[in-house]
Amino acid sequence: MHVWSKDNKEVLFDLESVKNSLPKFPWDKKLSFQEAYKLSSKEANLLIRDENVANYYEKLAQEFKALNVEPQMLERLNKLAYNYLASDLVGLATLYSTTLNEKFVSLQNFKNLIVALASEKINSASAKKILTIIADINNKEWEKEGIDSLLNEYTQNNDEAVLLTVVGEVLAKNVKAVSEYKAGKVTVIQFLLGQAMAITHGKASPEVLKKLLEQKLRK
Repeated sequence: MHVWSKDNKEVLFDLESVKNSLPKFPWDKKLSFQEAYKLSSKEANLLIRDENVANYYEKLAQEFKALNVEPQMLERLNKLAYNYLASDLVGLATLYSTTLNEKFVSLQNFKNLIVALASEKINSASAKKILTIIADINNKEWEKEGIDSLLNEYTQNNDEAVLLTVVGEVLAKNVKAVSEYKAGKVTVIQFLLGQAMAITHGKASPEVLKKLLEQKLRK
């Protein structure tokens, strides 16, 4: 809608353009986050509390969108980004008494981390470890070789043949736990899984290891 001068000879301004140029109110931003990134009301609320956090997430989501991945993968990327931003990166920024922005952890590095996690190149434990490394403002040695070097270092092992050897070792060393499992104490598998993850230095797929443990324990 245009607003004209009194003599109707000149357009003074366009109301729609003015409306679009105005900053979004918090509740508008919350709704747009929920709709665009499939976030819950609680999740969106957490993001909009801090304008820096909201802007960081929004820019990151645009980076994911530019990847042109399948809708399901895009939703997974956005959800993982939210989880690690809200539960880890915000905490690390607080720890170092700094603002969460691209100077703290670059969008490119955080994006690459989340993409590696979503594609199961790395597991959750490794993602958290890498995040603490790249967020450490007192140690930037890793930058010499870059984020890709870290991602390669922490690439998880999904090779079942290799992991079966690890499972065999764990079961052989923990006969009591095996007996308890077979006697009905199925929760002991978490202990066995922890032992297996320790042997692999946290670089194995927990899901694959658990599946192999269950297969062996059923025999």
